[in-house]
Amino acid sequence: MDVGIVGGGAIGLLFASYLKRAGHMVTIYTKRAEQAMKLTGEGLVFHRGGSVEKYHVEAFPIEQIREHELLIIAVKQYQLEDLSPYLKSVKKPESTLLYLQNGMGHVKGFKENGWHAIVAGVVEHGAKRMSDHEIVQTGFGKTKISLVTGQSDLHRWTATLHNKGFPIEIKDNWHEMLSRKLVVNCAINPLTAIFKVPNGELLYNDHFQNLMKKIVKEATFLLHLDEREMWDEVVAVCKYTEQNRSSMLTDIENNRKTEIEAINGFLVEKGNENNIPVPYNDFVYKSVSGMEQVGKA
Repeated sequence: MDVGIVGGGAIGLLFASYLKRAGHMVTIYTKRAEQAMKLTGEGLVFHRGGSVEKYHVEAFPIEQIREHELLIIAVKQYQLEDLSPYLKSVKKPESTLLYLQNGMGHVKGFKENGWHAIVAGVVEHGAKRMSDHEIVQTGFGKTKISLVTGQSDLHRWTATLHNKGFPIEIKDNWHEMLSRKLVVNCAINPLTAIFKVPNGELLYNDHFQNLMKKIVKEATFLLHLDEREMWDEVVAVCKYTEQNRSSMLTDIENNRKTEIEAINGFLVEKGNENNIPVPYNDFVYKSVSGMEQVGKA
């Protein structure tokens, strides 16, 4: 397949590594021209399970984006608005657009951009970008995708992209899929950022675990999901990513903007709209937002 990946962060480079590993044509689009030059000139270095692999990739600044059979959007939730003009400039008669964002803030824009097909995805892998052209996989999971609008042969290209080390699962209900991932993110990400701990510590520390349960309880009630089932899922994610440092924690440590607005902020807004109090989600939302301001100062 001819695949374009928008975003040179951890998830974008992780997907590029696996797609190149499987023999696909991969083009990476980055915000900074310097990163594009580094990727093109020195190759994409992929650390996985103790092994190191290097792939030749083509990379360009986002201003040079073109049409691809599949275009993967692997930028942060808050970067989507700035990306919109570039996506509108692409010729797209038969292209499929795959969004890989945390949270649900991007849902409102799914049906507004006129693409042939829009697909939502959630990523359970853990990854850390070591440099502009080097990525290490820190956790192994799967990618779940679901068709939002339009027509796309998901089974065909999923079979093409899927492999043993990089499983892809098709889900029928995109809204439920994103809601379930939102519960996982809203429980794990802000607490690891606030307490500066890896994911697994949220289970092994009784006080952290109790806070996580309260957040899950609020979110599942608000989103009409089964609390016990979702708690089991959160626990499972904490266990198989126990050494991971969440993206939100990494953002706070590097004084970068986080996706708190699209995760817990989304739940706080939804709670206000429905007159349903979510005090624990409101607390972590304001806490991480405050930490962002301190970092900027």
